[in-house]
Amino acid sequence: MQKMGNGNGNGSVAGTDPLWWVVGGTIATIVGYNLFKTKHPADQIAPVAPKEPPPSFSSLNDVATRFGQVRELWTMGYLNPEETVTQLTSLMETIAVLQRSGQASAASAQELSGRISSLIEDVLEYQQLQAGVPA
Repeated sequence: MQKMGNGNGNGSVAGTDPLWWVVGGTIATIVGYNLFKTKHPADQIAPVAPKEPPPSFSSLNDVATRFGQVRELWTMGYLNPEETVTQLTSLMETIAVLQRSGQASAASAQELSGRISSLIEDVLEYQQLQAGVPA
């Protein structure tokens, strides 16, 4: 009977030993997993908008962007009711200025103003509920 092997007496050829297959497969699996795994939403931290508004707005789109930021800051609890109403009122005034200067169409300005007014009402209602005054 002839013994298989490379002649060193142990009967197994380097690379064909099952231990090396298991080690290699484990390493390949770990590397593949780390390369292709999807990121968990908690690992991706979304930036928070600044609490303070920019010094000026050049267009109605800028105002709409800030409105979205203020709404988000309010719902996340970063702004108290007074700060929120103050910033929203400032946005309403900015819309009027942009509209008077011809940089905003009447329809767009009215639509955005309506959304801002609705949020102001919601904030004031919340503030009254917190103070214990029925709406």
